[in-house]
Amino acid sequence: MKRSSVRQWMERLKAKTSAEGGFTLIELLLTLAISAILFPVIWGTFITGYKIYEKVSIEAQLREDADYASAMMMKSLYSKPFDYVTECEEDNCLKFVDNVETSQNQYNPAVLDQDKQKADEESFKLHLTEVNGRQVWASGSTIIETPSDFKDSEISYTCSETNREGKCTNAIISLNFKVKHAKHNKQLNLQSQFGF
Repeated sequence: MKRSSVRQWMERLKAKTSAEGGFTLIELLLTLAISAILFPVIWGTFITGYKIYEKVSIEAQLREDADYASAMMMKSLYSKPFDYVTECEEDNCLKFVDNVETSQNQYNPAVLDQDKQKADEESFKLHLTEVNGRQVWASGSTIIETPSDFKDSEISYTCSETNREGKCTNAIISLNFKVKHAKHNKQLNLQSQFGF
């Protein structure tokens, strides 16, 4: 029944538009009035939905960037040998130093010397650096490239164990990310911790 009534209505509309008389002024004004009422409602709904979608997408991107930076820091931390951690001279920087090596005792090869100082101290840093006007994290000389800006983010550590020289050998690294996107005026604050 609905199809036949819709079909009849379409045939009447087709006949009316093809007729020489066309639409009347009242029909045209009525159509314009209804359009003037519905168009702002539809447009407003569309714009609101798009803005919400864009905001959620950007916040998801910011979270992904923070997770990626954190994962890359942990990867570099766990893939490079180091003996202790200390703060760098500059802000938002931790230095991981490898200065002790394990080797065989030269007098008794069955004994391992575990506290032998290396001739050359090696180290790498986790720090903020500026790239193309944005603050991004770096691990040593490797830039952790993301589209987000980590300006005002912080890295710190809480020592849980020290060696005989008072150097921190076990700690919890705390990351306080303040992440911002160029298209989004709000800053997202995220925190992460991991230990070694």
